[in-house]
Amino acid sequence: MNGGAGMNRNNPHSHANNRKPEETKEKIHRPAPVLTDKVVQDGQATAYICENFACQAPVTNCEEFGRQLK
Repeated sequence: MNGGAGMNRNNPHSHANNRKPEETKEKIHRPAPVLTDKVVQDGQATAYICENFACQAPVTNCEEFGRQLK
């Protein structure tokens, strides 16, 4: 059983990566465009809940995060 093209024979869930290491690193370190205006608040982990292209106010505590998810 060869697992198909681009598959690692030892790990059926891995795929071959044809990118050069520097190209992969560049993509990883560049934030997605949707995140460019989202910033950390007061040096704390910050959550942004967004739906239909609109985001609620950012939150830094679990209780408020839970309220926004409901």
